[in-house]
Amino acid sequence: MKDAEVEGEKAGILKGKDLVGLKYEHCLSEFLPEAHKGERSVISTDFVEMETGTGIVHIAPGHGEEDFYAGKKWGLDVFCPVDASGIFTAEAGKFEGLKVFEANEKIIAALEEKGKLIAKKSLSHSYPHCWRCKQPIIFRATHQWFLGIDRGNLREKLIGAAGKVKWVPSSGLERISSMIKQRPDWCLSRQRFWGTPVPVLYCERCGRPQKDPGLLRHIENRVLEEGTDFWFAEPSGKIAPENYKCSCGCGKFRKETDILDVWLDSGISWMAVMEEGTLGKEMYPCDLYLEGSDQHRGWFQTSLIPSVALNGKAPYKEVLTHGFVLDDKGRAMHKSVGNAVSPQEIYNKYGAEILRLWVTLSDYCDDIRISEKLLGVPVDLYRKIRNTLRYILGNLNDFNPAKNCVPHDKLPEMELYIRHKLNNLISNVRRRYERHEYRQAMRAMADFCILDLSAFYLDATKDAIYTLDDDDLERRGAQTVLHDIFVSLTVMLSPVLSFTCEEAWRAARNEFDSSLPESVFLADMPEFKENWKNDNLERKWLRIMSARERALKVIEDLRKKGEIGSSLEAKVIFEVPQDEYNLSLIH
Repeated sequence: MKDAEVEGEKAGILKGKDLVGLKYEHCLSEFLPEAHKGERSVISTDFVEMETGTGIVHIAPGHGEEDFYAGKKWGLDVFCPVDASGIFTAEAGKFEGLKVFEANEKIIAALEEKGKLIAKKSLSHSYPHCWRCKQPIIFRATHQWFLGIDRGNLREKLIGAAGKVKWVPSSGLERISSMIKQRPDWCLSRQRFWGTPVPVLYCERCGRPQKDPGLLRHIENRVLEEGTDFWFAEPSGKIAPENYKCSCGCGKFRKETDILDVWLDSGISWMAVMEEGTLGKEMYPCDLYLEGSDQHRGWFQTSLIPSVALNGKAPYKEVLTHGFVLDDKGRAMHKSVGNAVSPQEIYNKYGAEILRLWVTLSDYCDDIRISEKLLGVPVDLYRKIRNTLRYILGNLNDFNPAKNCVPHDKLPEMELYIRHKLNNLISNVRRRYERHEYRQAMRAMADFCILDLSAFYLDATKDAIYTLDDDDLERRGAQTVLHDIFVSLTVMLSPVLSFTCEEAWRAARNEFDSSLPESVFLADMPEFKENWKNDNLERKWLRIMSARERALKVIEDLRKKGEIGSSLEAKVIFEVPQDEYNLSLIH
């Protein structure tokens, strides 16, 4: 009343339910055609907000989804006096021919003229707009083709089929299940001039859609032979077989002008690839679907529905979803905002390896940020991994695995320990890859390069490789294990550092091991070897490594004081009790 600048007093209180069923006359009735004059009824809904206004609003079943379903529930006419161009039709009476948004002022003037307008005011509120042209959207109820989600118990079948799929992350199951429980029927038709046509003919006399299997097979065969262009190019009389008639006896038809929802095109891609394509039906269902987390509402769901409806099972065994890349402030990237970072910018500056490594080190289950500063970690890590591979290659230049490999049982103890560590790494990386835990797999390989190799083994083997005779057992033993490390590590790193690993692989193949497959991508993933496993040896070397760390700290302190230069100038003596000394000798 304050906004309307009118005065009044409270006459009493009514419950909303007491208003339901009361009759009223629409304030624009006298401007409408006779068919739409007359009384209307008050109904109740659960979507009218009480925070603003009186809690009594108009309803337009032909112009809003919630209104439409409320109108269906209460038996209201689906009144839609607006055509596809956004212009009022003859059903709008006096306002026929006006564009919807241009008609506002004339409708207000008509109400004022008849003394039916108490007040008018402009409001700013949230309203759906086209994401491209930014213009407000007009909602209209129109005839469409639907796939009934509740027909044939399909909704329950979809939820059951989704439950048999492995979702990564596991929260994906709950997300898609809740969406399936709440989703309406699938509207399959779209009002566009391009796409896959809805292949339906309507009788011009009775309007009935033609569902005769013979007619549909005739259309299908033409599509297989000619594609779909004939549907748009030919008149409807040429599409049906000669002498074909509707059940009412009429032989004249009009064709559907709508196209199929493009989500149906992508949703049956599994059928084109695995059932009718070159892969063959033995590939169905496929191993993995991979897309962004927004596709629980999209591709994952639109693929699941036709697969379950036709075959009773999901088209995929596993579904992996990832988040999206944000800018350094956590904002979504848009060209219009100017905060988008293109992949080309990154690999032009750092190379594709850095981009893939950055992605691998990220937690793809959530949205991730990218910036110049954040790329520093993968740049540094890449340099360490690449230098490790280069160092190993340099120390294998005179090694021929066919002639120089040392049998496992003749390897020195330190080599047996490193083989054990490599074996554990192989087992861990394979398990991580199989679970799509790429971040953990890469972290494990990086730690092996930095901690086990660079900080320990590569340094510890320098004397043997550089000073001993070429064919000394200790030297060849170290090269044997370095060869194992190089082959295993290069293959395991190759899905991420593809160019680097291929370059290193070709160098190894050309310089010392022609028996390697032609490409790193033709090599099998290394497997865990039971005879390399030695837990007792690992326990012993954990004690040795612990003592080594303490010794290195003392040596570093002496170096800082200037008492020694290189660590080679130091002599370390350990004093241990007899029982611990005996334990350290355990093989």
